[in-house]
Amino acid sequence: MERLVGHTDDVSSVVFHPTKDDIIVSASNDKTLRVWDTKSRAQLHTFHSNNGDRFWSLAAHPHKSLLAA
Repeated sequence: MERLVGHTDDVSSVVFHPTKDDIIVSASNDKTLRVWDTKSRAQLHTFHSNNGDRFWSLAAHPHKSLLAA
């Protein structure tokens, strides 16, 4: 098992993208959400908290491309 490196604090939640099995999204106490490609292990995007709060959890809609943090 390989580690996905990027977050600078504890990861609080991880979910698979609801419609793309090779994409995961992770939420962290470092106040970021990070989108990862599991095949290449590449970090695709980083979203920063716009109010300075950390992300506690994630949820994915089972049939649509929707994520909630």
